[in-house]
Amino acid sequence: MTTQQRATRRVTGMIAAAALAAFAMAPLMAQDSQPSDTPAKTRPARPRPTSPDPKPADKPVDAPPATPTKTPATPTTTQPTKSQPAPKLAAPAVPARKKPTEPGPYVERIKPADFTITINVDVKPDRSGNYDGNRQPVIGKFEFDTLAMVFPLVTETSNARVVDRTVAGQLTIDDRKVEDLKPALITNKIAGQLYHSGIRLLRFDVEKPTTCREIELELTLDYNLYQTKFKEVEAMQVGWPKGDWPAAAQSTFDPQMYIDYERSRKKNGPDQEFYDTNALKSLVKQWTRGDPKSASPAALAKYMAGRIVADFQISGNGLQFLRTGQLQGFDLQGVPETIRLHRGSEFDLASLLVAAYRMSGLPARLVIGFNEGVGGGPDNFLNQEKTDQGLRCWVEFCLYDEAKNTVNWVPVDIAKMRKNSSRPGPFDKPWAYFGTHDEMDRLIPLAYGFHPPTTVESYGAPALWGWLMTPAPPNLAYQALRFRVQTTAKRGGDSDANKPPK
Repeated sequence: MTTQQRATRRVTGMIAAAALAAFAMAPLMAQDSQPSDTPAKTRPARPRPTSPDPKPADKPVDAPPATPTKTPATPTTTQPTKSQPAPKLAAPAVPARKKPTEPGPYVERIKPADFTITINVDVKPDRSGNYDGNRQPVIGKFEFDTLAMVFPLVTETSNARVVDRTVAGQLTIDDRKVEDLKPALITNKIAGQLYHSGIRLLRFDVEKPTTCREIELELTLDYNLYQTKFKEVEAMQVGWPKGDWPAAAQSTFDPQMYIDYERSRKKNGPDQEFYDTNALKSLVKQWTRGDPKSASPAALAKYMAGRIVADFQISGNGLQFLRTGQLQGFDLQGVPETIRLHRGSEFDLASLLVAAYRMSGLPARLVIGFNEGVGGGPDNFLNQEKTDQGLRCWVEFCLYDEAKNTVNWVPVDIAKMRKNSSRPGPFDKPWAYFGTHDEMDRLIPLAYGFHPPTTVESYGAPALWGWLMTPAPPNLAYQALRFRVQTTAKRGGDSDANKPPK
């Protein structure tokens, strides 16, 4: 062993010992959690959500440019007298911090791969209970004056970046394609703040009265994907920032649907029904002895991931299907229920991990993606079998080096960690799927949440997309999602064009 290797091992061991001593916790559970023979209690089906009237102020629009303010003239000063103290000089203006460099030096992207994903959202009217005088089923229809369909756009993650010039979409209404349709890219709320986790939204508008029986949105995106390699020893030495987090990281502390709350089902009640956080607070306090910042951000993130791997089981696939076998959306039980049961789907466990990170003061975002490797072919549609697990979920926490002014989003794939082993390895050794992930070049990011962060409606289950209709969206409808992935065809000049949108 060389002198450098021995020094690196000493540093790693010191960091690991400090992290564990800071929390003064028992070692991570080493025993495999065996599933109980007692069947899990079946949850009652959630009632279909009603559609609240859309609020014009919540419609995603481009933020208006800020009106520049005039700098007031510097007041003149007079000479001080015995009864008049000398005027205090204004403190010099502190220059604004430059935008952090991203990605920073702690997560290396290796082994690139290029893929194209096609996403289809099909929506049809609900026909249940609608019959004519001859007891024949009545084919439903949509009637609207204006329509806006919204789908998230993830421009860059720890393992991926979208090729901006390839973003394309098509809206089809009753087999008729809407001509000259160009999606609007929405980057900010009306007041100018970032959307949750820095997500951007693609909006497709139809602004003429229409009656139809089916609406389909098709979106095609090219992505550059990479495996990730985490420089853990160096990352463990990055401390907590003394100032503010960068804007995208700060936005992750805002409440998020299906992590912190869900759409209220109460008639004439509030739009949001927040989850009880007492169990989450108790869990975080237990894990960290009430002082999460006694360890570095990376050490805290690793420790919490290890606790979930050791203490929680994966149960179910977290997806909801129509009777036809088509994917309807996500079947989520909520963070409090996951803590109570100590098990859940990979979407539930990832939701718990991201909620625990945020409760500890560590910015983190949920990443929902599609696994290119499922199905093994270019026609990989997620509507063939209910056992398909093409949709995946992982977490990224923010590693902000304030001194270097760099940001890395570090991937934590809790589902892969748990399936690999329920026995977390030694804390001072690298863990597979914590930062370093050799399958990230097959995971295409789709969203930072289960539902867009706006007042839009979906049906039966959260499913990434949403829409607004005027005068009002229908209360009930059928929705189905399909995905298709293929290797991106190479074009001339791609090496210079593959840059994320600004």
